[in-house]
Amino acid sequence: MLRSRWAPAGVWLRRCKVSGCVPHRPPSLGVGHGTAPWPFRRPPCVAPGSLRPSLSQATAASCRGLSGTPSPASASAASAPLSPTADALKIVAGIAGFLGFDAAVRLAIDTCGLHLLPSQICSMLSAFGGLSLAHALAPAAASQAHQALMPAVGWVGRWLPVFLVPVQVTLPTILFPGGAAEAAGLGLLLAGGWAAAVAGAARLVLLLAPQLPAAEASAAAKAAGPRKLLPFCAAWLLLAAATAPLGVWPELWEGPEERCRQLRGAALAALGVGSFALAVHRGLPGHLCFLANGAATIAGAAAMAAARGESYSQVVKRDYLVGAQGPPGTGDMLLWCLGPALVSTGVQMFQYRARIASLSKVLFLTCGAVSLCNVLGTAAAGPLLGVSPDVTLAATMRCVTIPMALPTYARLCEVSGAENNVALVALCAGVSGFIGFGPQIKRGGGVRIRDLWGWQRLPLHLGLGFRV
Repeated sequence: MLRSRWAPAGVWLRRCKVSGCVPHRPPSLGVGHGTAPWPFRRPPCVAPGSLRPSLSQATAASCRGLSGTPSPASASAASAPLSPTADALKIVAGIAGFLGFDAAVRLAIDTCGLHLLPSQICSMLSAFGGLSLAHALAPAAASQAHQALMPAVGWVGRWLPVFLVPVQVTLPTILFPGGAAEAAGLGLLLAGGWAAAVAGAARLVLLLAPQLPAAEASAAAKAAGPRKLLPFCAAWLLLAAATAPLGVWPELWEGPEERCRQLRGAALAALGVGSFALAVHRGLPGHLCFLANGAATIAGAAAMAAARGESYSQVVKRDYLVGAQGPPGTGDMLLWCLGPALVSTGVQMFQYRARIASLSKVLFLTCGAVSLCNVLGTAAAGPLLGVSPDVTLAATMRCVTIPMALPTYARLCEVSGAENNVALVALCAGVSGFIGFGPQIKRGGGVRIRDLWGWQRLPLHLGLGFRV
């Protein structure tokens, strides 16, 4: 009788010995329907070298005697982290891959003459589609390639605000043809359009609620602490301090004007990188780092204009963000980097392919309907509010992120013959971006509108804009 009562405990001990788990307490004796007191209660196993119960699925399976070998997922999780050198090499290789992929897509578009969408958007969608197709044909190889690119994706995501500094620097150069009345009309157009988009998206999601999958509980991500970037930001700020005097006062070294122009642009770019790194080092939130980055660069450009006796707009448009008016400045180079950055976004979208597939019906129907109403409503309401056609065209970009809005707006201006005013599209897209779809309107299942409308703000609006 005693042997039969303790038999489960003996089997359990032998299984834990084979699987490598350290037994913490013997299992329940199974007497009656109640729960045995502590000495005879079956708790979870304790992993070797740990004082707390292990939550690993492989460990739990081993403790139950289901398997004695860890799964591939647990083996990869237990692998040692990459060294800083190996991580840096992966980042460099991944960025080189993004640059090469973006160049290949641009070449293919120019060769075939397919200019329906901007090359940056085509690069993003091609990266996502290529990885998805590769995963369907060779899942293991596609997963390995995706994991190899993730360090570069993380690096681009951390430093993306640096590439968007030029759009903030151009904001003080905005001049409305209609003066304060047109500025007020644009404000009403942006605020009303934002409210209508949120309300319309909420209503559509409620109507399409039966198409939504069951809500899944997700673990809260652990907030990352401030990154130690003090030497990095000090180096960039020192570079800005060293190059700015040489560019502002050419008489100090009797340099040519073109070289001085390049030095002034380099000083502004270095100031932007250094200020952003300093904000990240101080542990500020991401949107505040972005604002601090732009404010520091704007202050630097204003100081240069005051030292040279010129206007702020003249310094920015000649030395920093030249556009098609002359040799590219450092601001133009930063905006050009948005193409490879969107390739990184396409790689990151592949990580959420299952979520995109499960929400595809509601996602595309909601985004398509609200985006089309945004384009038509903006075109109709702009003239009624006293907004000029050029500003109205920029306002149609308010429902997409700035990296996608800039190339799309440039394409629309090229087709319509309007002036490519980066400041206007930055203002319109930036207002909606910072306001966001903040009200987290929830339905009974807990699905947020921001999950369906704001998530990545899929570029369906872009294609609709070209059709209209």
